[in-house]
Amino acid sequence: ILCGNASIINSKSSLDAEDQGKLTWAQLKVHLGDPKVRAYFKKIDLETWHLRSFFNLLKVGDEEPQVGIDQFIRGCMRLRCTVKNIDLMGALHESTECDARRHAALKCSLDDLSMVVHRLEAIERKRSIAHEWVL
Repeated sequence: ILCGNASIINSKSSLDAEDQGKLTWAQLKVHLGDPKVRAYFKKIDLETWHLRSFFNLLKVGDEEPQVGIDQFIRGCMRLRCTVKNIDLMGALHESTECDARRHAALKCSLDDLSMVVHRLEAIERKRSIAHEWVL
């Protein structure tokens, strides 16, 4: 997966076939059962706990995080290097984009809920007028 080493993890077959180029911790953990894979990550100064921490950072709620293969490789490179300003700026940018998407989804949900409340209020007004008319 890293540096094009097909003998370590063949991302085009074993990973892509499952989730269209997405990787989960569960999938990676299976590959980490292979001593060659663990040795490769150790060679680039990444231990299993580093990789687990990477997926924990991506976790939101109860869903298991999935990460694209390219994102995983970039994340591994960030984990093995000392932090630079560009890394922090990249992480901030990614976080801001994620927040913007969540904000847009929340706004859409609130707009839908507001519309439902207005419809219910209109129905209640009509029901109240009809009830008064019957009395």
